Formats: sequence, structure tokens, C-alpha cells
Amino acid sequence: MNAAAISPLFPGPILLLAAAPTQFRWYFAGQTVSQLGSSMAPGALALAVLDASAQAGDLGLVPAARILPMLGSMLIGGVVADRLPRRLILVTANLGSALTQGAIAVLLLTGHYAAWPIAGLGLLNGVLGAFTSPALRGLLPELVAKGGLQATNALLGTVKNGIKVFGPALSGVLVVAADGGMAIVLDALTYLLAAVFLARPPPSGRIATRGRRHFARDPREG
Repeated sequence: MNAAAISPLFPGPILLLAAAPTQFRWYFAGQTVSQLGSSMAPGALALAVLDASAQAGDLGLVPAARILPMLGSMLIGGVVADRLPRRLILVTANLGSALTQGAIAVLLLTGHYAAWPIAGLGLLNGVLGAFTSPALRGLLPELVAKGGLQATNALLGTVKNGIKVFGPALSGVLVVAADGGMAIVLDALTYLLAAVFLARPPPSGRIATRGRRHFARDPREG
């Protein structure tokens, strides 16, 4: 796929987005919604567990089950993003996150809360999240010409920082206004919407860039 140029004549974030090609706008929308879901998930899940469980230990178990696998899988996620079509990884990871969060919401809304099943679903969600960030970073240079990367990264960074503040606050408001289960439902919908948006950019066709190196060697070196 030919890289789509974003003109350096539009350095401002709003003008940059307005001047961007359609495929980057879909990417921008998908990344924004995906990051919103990721920022909402820990807070919404913790508050939902606090609301549903009388066991103080659950409040540590469930979030840890999501966060620790995510941290442990980051290197593998980066290696996979270098070898498989990144759009496929993003769509699959976001659909998987929508399913895991949706399953958690069902358990909460139907009154079938149990710490270990929810922790297991959170673990899957964390692993899927570890594949999202490397694929997002790797896909961007395929959509944006080299001269526009600095301005584009500034735009994405500004949005990401805003989401870090807005996402947890939104999940807290939803838990208070409705309940934990409904907050998780909205979280699942953000992942589903992100998968739809991220499916729109055309695939790059670039799968591997490191020759015949062994898969296990790259995580060790990383």
C-alpha cells in the first residue's frame, strides 16, 4: 500500500485531522475509541467488583488479573505485530475485548458475580490489550507519510492524554448513575466500535520485516 501523505502545511491538530486522508480518519477514530475503552476498563471493573462483592480481596484480585498479563505480554504483542497484518491484530483484539467485557457485564447484570470467572475474563482482556498498542504504533507509519509523523503523533498524544483523564471519570459516573454492569456494557461497546473503525483502513500487506529470525528470539532481545 502506498503511504498516504498528510501535508506538513497543516501543523495544527484540528487542521491536521481535517486535511488527513479518509483511511487515517478511520484509524484515528478507532484508536480513540479503543483507548477510551482501555482507560474505562480498570476503573469500571474495580468499581463494579466493589459494588458486587463483599470480599475485600476481590478488589485486588480482579484488577491484577487484567494488568499483570497485559504487562507480561507486551513484548510478545510487539513481535506478533511485526509478523502479522496489524489491521487483523487490531480488529481481532478489539473484538475479543468486546466479548470478554460483555461476558463480565452479563455475570454482573444477572447477579452471577464470582471473583475467579471474572478474573479469568479480565486476564484474557489484559492479554488482548497487550497486542493492541504495538499494532497501533506499527500501523501508523503505513498510513502517514514520514513528513507528517511528528504532527500526527502530537495529535494522537494530545487525544491520548485527554482520554486518560476522561475515561476513568466517565466509568465512575456510569457506575454511580447506573451500576457496574452497565458501565462494563458501555466499555464492551467501545471495543466493538473500535473494531469496526479499525477494519476500514486497507491492509498494508507487510507481514514480516526480520527475515527468518526465530519467533522466541525477539522477545528475549527486547
